[in-house]
Amino acid sequence: MAVGNAKNEDNVIIRRYEPVTPDDSNDITAGAIGLRIGGTAGNIVFTDEGGDVTLAVTAYEFIPCTTVSRVKSTGTTATPIHAVY
Repeated sequence: MAVGNAKNEDNVIIRRYEPVTPDDSNDITAGAIGLRIGGTAGNIVFTDEGGDVTLAVTAYEFIPCTTVSRVKSTGTTATPIHAVY
């Protein structure tokens, strides 16, 4: 979903969002600057350059993570999730 040059609450320029389907084997599109959690809080497990990261997140939270490569299905309960570019 294109959003122009909107800024989020952390003053980060957002060019587009892409829905993420958590998957233990497949990467998301490269170049994300973060992840945006939708209306359901929970846990998110993602892979970045340092390995797997597990976070408890609130609804509508923005997670800045410029090296995210994958959102894992195992352990992820927050929904929906969008990669932010």
